[in-house]
Amino acid sequence: MRRIPIKKLQAGNILAVPVKLPRTGVILLKEGLALAPRHIEYLLQYGLAEESCYVFDTSEHSLLPQEDIIILQNFRTDILQSIESIELKRTLAFTYTALSDLVKEMKAGSQISLQPIQDASEQIARQVLENNGVMLQLAALKIINEYTFCHSVNVAIYAVSFGKFLGLKRHTLRELALSGLLHDIGKLSISPQIIDKPGELTREEFEQVKRHTYEGYRRLVKKTGVSNDVLQAVLLHHERCDGSGYLLGLQGKKIHPWARMLAIIDIYDALTSRRCYRDAVLPHETVDYLMGLSTQGALDFDMLNLYLKNMPVYPEGCQVSLSTGEKGTVVETPPGIPLRPVVEVSSLARGKQISKEAPADPLGVKRKRVDLCINPTIFITSIDSR
Repeated sequence: MRRIPIKKLQAGNILAVPVKLPRTGVILLKEGLALAPRHIEYLLQYGLAEESCYVFDTSEHSLLPQEDIIILQNFRTDILQSIESIELKRTLAFTYTALSDLVKEMKAGSQISLQPIQDASEQIARQVLENNGVMLQLAALKIINEYTFCHSVNVAIYAVSFGKFLGLKRHTLRELALSGLLHDIGKLSISPQIIDKPGELTREEFEQVKRHTYEGYRRLVKKTGVSNDVLQAVLLHHERCDGSGYLLGLQGKKIHPWARMLAIIDIYDALTSRRCYRDAVLPHETVDYLMGLSTQGALDFDMLNLYLKNMPVYPEGCQVSLSTGEKGTVVETPPGIPLRPVVEVSSLARGKQISKEAPADPLGVKRKRVDLCINPTIFITSIDSR
């Protein structure tokens, strides 16, 4: 961390402490913000050119290209700071750029270029193979600010992670990532007023939304290098095993397995994401909903059970809040019981005999582990950033 005059700030500097008005103490910019030109101009307009502030001065950020630093301003800075890997940050920046360019091409009705998205798929697959736990944490925390981009990346991460558990080859994992990134591409052909409508859709509006699967397929089927697996995943991910889905009303095994997989992941990430018209649903509540759909026959029961038993709903390393009022870190997920992890906390509610001693903290802070499997009255109330 170093002190620097505000007049010498540059785009990409990351604030180490908040910038406040000298006399009133009102916070103008929060710590952790990656500065853009508009932020610097904002401070200068307050006459703070001769004042100083503190910015991070780490080798990690100095190794990131300036264009990547600017792009990463579209990500949650509180989470971004916890990522140590430069390569992972570059992957996130590259993927965001590839998706942004694709959106622009789709909206302009011009020829779309898939090579950047395919390259991004390869990078996501590699990151999941090398840093699966970290990638699942990023998906759980919804690291990208814009929902559309965040949802596409998250679906790709979850699909590749599940494919990794299934033992699929790297080439197949890359194709799964591509399916996740492209599964909702057809929504770009629909009016944003309909896609982002906070209220209930009219019948006519819903009929337009339902066409997004075909519109995505139609744009992709013309492109060389897009496999049939990817095309089927894009076209059929809203089909349901009982025939209640759209557009074709297919049932059971007639639905491509990748589409049955994305159907589960798509619903899971959508419900656990905050939208302008509702709060995010907690992961364990979303799982209950998915199980209800599967028992009714809408989702692939066997695939969902396999997914839930082997995919951590609360990834190890995630910061969580408990119903006791405590905050802690997920340190273990019992095999086959993803909804009831072991959480390490620094203190517990008075009178509760609900935990085991954890290893001593090097700073002398006494920590304990709360095993949610043996404490059914305690549950996770939120996933928090560090």
